[in-house]
Amino acid sequence: MKSSDDSTGDFLARHWERKAPCVISPNRLEAFLVEMTNFEGSWEALARLTRTFGDFIPETWIDYSRSNFAGENAPEIDLRANALAVFMFSDTDQTPGLVNGIRRVWEAADRETAYWRTFVLQFKLYDMEPKSLTHGNKDLDPPPWTPVQQALSHLRNNFARLRRCGNPMCVAPYFFAAKKNQRYCSDACALPAQREAKKAWWSEHGSLWRSKRKSKNEKPRRAGARTPTRR
Repeated sequence: MKSSDDSTGDFLARHWERKAPCVISPNRLEAFLVEMTNFEGSWEALARLTRTFGDFIPETWIDYSRSNFAGENAPEIDLRANALAVFMFSDTDQTPGLVNGIRRVWEAADRETAYWRTFVLQFKLYDMEPKSLTHGNKDLDPPPWTPVQQALSHLRNNFARLRRCGNPMCVAPYFFAAKKNQRYCSDACALPAQREAKKAWWSEHGSLWRSKRKSKNEKPRRAGARTPTRR
């Protein structure tokens, strides 16, 4: 139970302090989520992800990597890459890691399922933090507003825009739709389907279209006009 001196103003101050350190733009949050859910599994891809989104990796993750994997003298890029990899691939029998967890939200059949999967993932990341940061949270306050937590909240709040590209050959099929009926992640992925649609249309309607065009281009003869003859 909260003490009597814990006023609404104090609560709001703590709330904004939680959000204040680093608010990430929606475009960058979406770029992170798309990269994460389309992750291809190579070290080169992990290094690129680390360089591009190094500020998304909390210091607590880096400390965990230093203590358990990389060692005190490891290069900074290796510390960050190892830290990110631990949380990306921390799959268990009960809960997925960050990559598979985000992907499962993307593939949820309905909003309620997506919300629940996002919450489970957010709580798992919170629970993996050092106990010194999470112990004693009897008021069930939200976790620190880290970039990754912001990204997961953005994922949940934009479930209606989550799509999987309709091109079966797409190498990065998960994307945020910019338009309501968007089925493909890019014009390049939409092109084969557009070609097939045109081919099917011509197969079904081409003869009739050519016949109408030919009739339209033929000039009608005047009554009593003589057909010119060659001399």
